[in-house]
This record gives sequence, structure tokens and C-alpha cells, in this order.
Amino acid sequence: YYPPGKTEERYVIKEGTKTIGINAIVGTQIQTIVLPESLQIIKQSALYGNHYLKSLTIPSSVKVIEKEAFAFNRHLEEVIILSSDFIEIKEKAFYGCTELQRVIISSNEISIDEDVFSQCNKIKSSEYSHVSALYGANTLYKTDYSGKEILTDNRMSMYAWWFESKIAEFSSLEVATITPEGLNIPGIKKSSLETVLELPKNEKLILEFVENPLALNYDKKSLQEKLVCAISELKEYLASTKELVEKGLKITKKTGLTKQDYPEIFFNLQQIDKKLVNTEASELISLLFPSEEDLQACLDSLPKIDKMDVLYLEKENLQKSMLIYTKLLEAINQYEKISFPNFS
Repeated sequence: YYPPGKTEERYVIKEGTKTIGINAIVGTQIQTIVLPESLQIIKQSALYGNHYLKSLTIPSSVKVIEKEAFAFNRHLEEVIILSSDFIEIKEKAFYGCTELQRVIISSNEISIDEDVFSQCNKIKSSEYSHVSALYGANTLYKTDYSGKEILTDNRMSMYAWWFESKIAEFSSLEVATITPEGLNIPGIKKSSLETVLELPKNEKLILEFVENPLALNYDKKSLQEKLVCAISELKEYLASTKELVEKGLKITKKTGLTKQDYPEIFFNLQQIDKKLVNTEASELISLLFPSEEDLQACLDSLPKIDKMDVLYLEKENLQKSMLIYTKLLEAINQYEKISFPNFS
């Protein structure tokens, strides 16, 4: 475990260490970390929220990288995984590493969960040695809804083809996406959350669907109960998420901070981020999460921080966190405006 209160920029974990424990190196000012060749397991949230870390090399001895092991290392740009044998990378291992651009994995066999790089929207290239799968299928490059090149796979292309065929089959329906950084599917239009939520709702059609005893193989009462339960859960998720987001936003707006204040500030924000990622509403939060393009546009509109400022990185990280929480709150407020049909 990283000694509390240390402020060094380079940290070497001693040889012989086999496991990096849960929350072992969190919210530090480390820019470079050297992992030993003896290392085998990197536990959940082991190196979480180290905002100064820019590159990382994981030695060939590592067999398991657990959930959220490197999550929210916001300035991490490159990851090299040198495992020459089997390696397992679990869910959200690099979640929220928003500056991550390049991933290199050298392994004879790899098990990797689908959302390992969730909210890593800047990834430009991934290189795999002796690996024919990314997220379980052959890799290829396609474009998003802005025409930018993105890394995807054959399985997603099959999903895209299925969506495209269904859109053609039901041509009277208007289909939109609020995640334009994803794979461009013909027939699906780029839209915003605000626009989608403001579309008129055909409550008559919804109620007719509920009246249909064959709908989803449920009888009318059972289907109504499930819909009422789902709506109730959605409202609860929104309320609990909003409470966390407002708490985070309040922290980011503190003024008069000194260098000594920032470690505690970032630690508190990381605890909120963890709760958001691990909440039952995590899928909803993923939908609400602003795109990197949206964030960058907002950052560009703000007053620039002087790069000569000794607290430049701290202020930049806090500013970006404030924008993320602000955008999340705006999205939650939009969802709260939804009026749901009355099934009684």
C-alpha cells in the first residue's frame, strides 16, 4: 500500500510483491509507477484515480487485472500489457480513463470483459500480438456519426446489420441515437438527449400495447405491474444518482484551495465516482455520461488555465470533474421531466 502523505512523482513497487491490494494506490501525485516482475494480481481499484499518471507498463507476470483496477486515471494516455501467457482483464478495469489513446496487449490468450475501456473515448489504436479478439470478435475500423474513425469488431457489425434491417422493416419509425461517438448505423439519426426526451409520447399506443394479453407473453396485470415497478426503480435511481452528482459538483466548486487541499478533494471525488460506477443505476449513468467531444467543447469555452501555474494539473482536473458533474446533472434533470402513462 502506498504510504499516505507521500508526494513523490515516481514510485517503484519492490520486487517480490505478488499482489497490489484493493485501494492500494489511490489519488496520488505519482506520474510514473514501476511494477515488479513478480506481480501476479492487481486487485479491484488498486491504482484508482491517480490523475497525474500518464503511461503504464504491466509486466508479463500479471495474470489478473480486477474490476476498476485503473479506473479514473484521467491523464493516462498509454497502456502496455506485456503478458506473454494468459491474462484476464475484468469489467471496467480502465473505466473513465478519458485521455487513454493507445493500448498494446501482447498475450497468447486473453479474457477481456466488454466494458473494460468504457468511457475511454479517445482510444485511437490498439495493438494485439497473437490475439484475434477485441471484446470477443475480430477487430476492424469503422466510423462514428461524425465521420471519425473508431475501433470496433465483427460482432458489433452484426448487431449494426440487424438494427439496420429492422429499421428498414419498420420504415415508419424514426430512430435516433444519443451516443454519436458509437458505430454509425444507417437509418439511425444523430440526436441529443434533450431532443429525444422532448419528442411527443404516444400514450395511446403504449396503453394499447399493455392491453394486449400477448404482449411479451405476460397477461395485462402482470405486464402493468412490471412497467410500474420499472418506472418506480428508474425514479429511485435518478434520485440517488442526482444526490451523488450534486455532492460531487459542490466539492468541485470549492475556492481558495491550496496544493495541500487537492489530495483530499480528489479522494472525496473518487469515492463519489466509485459509488456512481457501482450503483445499480450504472447503466443509466453510462447513458447520461457526456461524450468526450461534448466535454472538450465545454472546456474550450471556459477561461484557459495558465500552464505555468504550479497548480495547473490540479485545477484542470477539478475543472473537468466539474463539467462532468454539471453535464450529468443536466441530463438527470431532463429525465426527471418525463411524464409516464398512468396504468391504473
